[in-house]
Amino acid sequence: MKKLCVFDLDGTLVNSIEDIAFAVNRGLKLLGFPEHPVSAFNSFVGDGMYKLCERALPENSREYTCELSDLYGSYYIEHCCVLTKPYDGIISVLEKLRGAGLHLAVLSNKPHNQTISVVSKLFGDEYFDYVLGQTPEFPVKPNPASLNHVIESMGISKSDAVNIGDSNVDIILGKNAGIDSIGVSWGFRTREELTKAGAERIADTPLDIYDLLNKQV
Repeated sequence: MKKLCVFDLDGTLVNSIEDIAFAVNRGLKLLGFPEHPVSAFNSFVGDGMYKLCERALPENSREYTCELSDLYGSYYIEHCCVLTKPYDGIISVLEKLRGAGLHLAVLSNKPHNQTISVVSKLFGDEYFDYVLGQTPEFPVKPNPASLNHVIESMGISKSDAVNIGDSNVDIILGKNAGIDSIGVSWGFRTREELTKAGAERIADTPLDIYDLLNKQV
């Protein structure tokens, strides 16, 4: 079995789409732009806060991206866990992985302060050895720099690490970093997207993560 699991956050560990949608729609409303249904945010998220806000704006109004990002970020940091919860079975598999002696980390394209806030509020400090959100120090995923940093900081070889996430960004990230990946089908993107990105292993339930890792030689 591997020694380190690096998890994506939104759509993988937690279902945060409603809180994200509400915060962005609030900003859009304040700026006088149309809001979006929650389902639209499944395709908006995944590439960081700036890209999220850019995608939510009308194509001819992208110059308001920074302003929307500021409105979104200041509100979301205080209201990030109103409806956001870990997916069913996530806590159980984290406990199982920890019990098997694995190290666990979180790597997200969500800004670092937001990532820390969500992880702290929903998981405390008992599960994850390392938590990293998007910072100016590293480009957003799927650039492998942040993932390489997490693995190196943990002192674990790439062959002993696995990247786990719900989108093509996560699968491409694993390939770019040269480590194994597991896609999860319960998140914001589709199983088809994961397969098209080259996912060789896909978990349909959180417990499948443990089983897939246990089967790896």
